[in-house]
Amino acid sequence: MADTNNLISTAEKVKAFAMGFVGAGIFSMGTTYFSEQAEYRIPRILWPVYELSGNIGLAIGMILLGSLLVFYAYRKFISNGGKAIYLLIFLVVAILGSYAIIFSTGKKSTSINDVRESLEENQKKTEKEITNSDRPDLEGELANNYLDQLEALKIKYEKAVNQKDKTKIDECENEYLNLVSVEFGKVAKEIGAKPEYRDFALYNAKVLNEIQVSRTK
Repeated sequence: MADTNNLISTAEKVKAFAMGFVGAGIFSMGTTYFSEQAEYRIPRILWPVYELSGNIGLAIGMILLGSLLVFYAYRKFISNGGKAIYLLIFLVVAILGSYAIIFSTGKKSTSINDVRESLEENQKKTEKEITNSDRPDLEGELANNYLDQLEALKIKYEKAVNQKDKTKIDECENEYLNLVSVEFGKVAKEIGAKPEYRDFALYNAKVLNEIQVSRTK
């Protein structure tokens, strides 16, 4: 029974990664459609939007659709026991990789090896950006409150682990799960389509990675 549950959980995580990848691609592509182009890759569900509102409506629709897919992928991954940091890093890499593919295919044909090399290069670049990221200046109160809580949790978690206080560790774990499975989703929904989201995502991944060190001790 346990093996079956593990297989189901793993399958759901794989689905979450796939959904997140598709969402990242749609989101990235949508942000490039605010300017007119010779051709558009339009999801069927958004054809009516394009016909009624043109490329601007399509761009907004794709950003919203991509953000929703990313959000639901995140919820699915977390609800099946996945660690948020892994999916968040994957999503950041997927978004940056999608941009790389979009711009490179706009100029020349791209082979599978080109795509793989581009993704690997962007992954290394993203990991470096995460490590070197600083807390961004955000306009939204919700996003700032989330980062305040995350930074405070990092300190509390480190202290609880150093003191080997199981009660406090459990409290930190509950707070962590609430932040990554509930509060993060609210922030992503609010600022996911804004330019500041990238800096937020990088810094969020950095702090989560630091918290993960305490969680695995």
